[in-house]
Amino acid sequence: MKKKLLAIIPLAALLVMGSCKTDDDNVASYNTLTVTLSYPDGITQADITTSSVTATNVQTGAKEQLAESGAGTFTIKLTGGEYMINASAFTDNKIMNASKQISIYNNMDIEIGLKGAILNDGFVFKEVYYNMVKVKNKPYTQDQFFEIYNNSDQVQYLDNCILARLQGIQGTARVTQWVTSENGTEIMDIYALESYVVAFVGNGTKYPVNPRESVLIAATAINHNAETGGVSPVDLTNADYEVNISDYKSDTDNPAVPDMTIVTKSSSATPNFFGLPYTGNALILAQLPAGMTMDSYINDRSNYRTIPWQTVNTYEFLTVPQEYVLDGINIVNSNESKRIVRLRPEVDNGIIFMASDYAGKSIRRKVKEITPDGKVILQDTNNSSEDFLSDQTPTPGILPTTID
Repeated sequence: MKKKLLAIIPLAALLVMGSCKTDDDNVASYNTLTVTLSYPDGITQADITTSSVTATNVQTGAKEQLAESGAGTFTIKLTGGEYMINASAFTDNKIMNASKQISIYNNMDIEIGLKGAILNDGFVFKEVYYNMVKVKNKPYTQDQFFEIYNNSDQVQYLDNCILARLQGIQGTARVTQWVTSENGTEIMDIYALESYVVAFVGNGTKYPVNPRESVLIAATAINHNAETGGVSPVDLTNADYEVNISDYKSDTDNPAVPDMTIVTKSSSATPNFFGLPYTGNALILAQLPAGMTMDSYINDRSNYRTIPWQTVNTYEFLTVPQEYVLDGINIVNSNESKRIVRLRPEVDNGIIFMASDYAGKSIRRKVKEITPDGKVILQDTNNSSEDFLSDQTPTPGILPTTID
């Protein structure tokens, strides 16, 4: 009996050691990331009123806030993997953003150079409805709308503004193909436009928008709720403009609503609707400089480019430089593994997405303030993660009455 017990003791010890080793192997290892912010010329740390840095796991979509460990320095412990680091800083009159994708498997120190965000005192996207519904198990694509808001106290003009989505579909690549170097992650400061590109072609004063008022653009300006037997949530008969795709026979034209001008369409244009895929895509509103006509811009072949770093697809897409962009939104896939950012952080330092597809919901910009005389001021920090609400009941042409 004693011999048997003595034989069992070493075996038990080995089992315990093996168990401990397995437990140790299952413990996640953490790496310390330290991020130091740098600022544009003329801005010092003393000018900064508030700043923040987040790390988003590219594989899982999990987002974490870094702790400020010193003036302009932030730290966090992360498990190994790919992360998108987003940084923002504010002065009394300036917003600065930047982002950087990193691979971290050891302790790492990085510097992120912030740049001034592209802010304007005029037009912003108030609401976008692209989420779609299904009618008789088929996607209903005709009820999309895009609402643009004059977020200023002066009359603004939409003349020679371009509304378009950016080239590319949502997928697993994680980064747009329009980058500054082959296999790089820095997005170019020009944007390639895909599918139908529409515009307000005018002389500079043809399309006035009063302060704190909006313009509603419908893919098709009909009562979609009635058309679908109550499945679609929207009635767009009150739209200010619509996109009439005349080469698609089933597109319904509302003669009471003015048509947007289709200035060009890419070879990838879906023939039956204007708008975004239900999975989302980056969206921009850009405006040509004063004195430049839409015809001259569209007909200038130097404004067209092929997808960089590839030779297979030689189609030339119309592009606009970032300096023309008034507002943009990184609308991404509801599936975390298929989200692609297409806008530089100066335009949008965040992302927005829906909880589920074909839910008939919209994204709407938050209300920052309502003045005593009833003026609605929308939030605009060039970060759609902070500025927008997702999964909203669509409210085309209706302004919110409460602060978000």
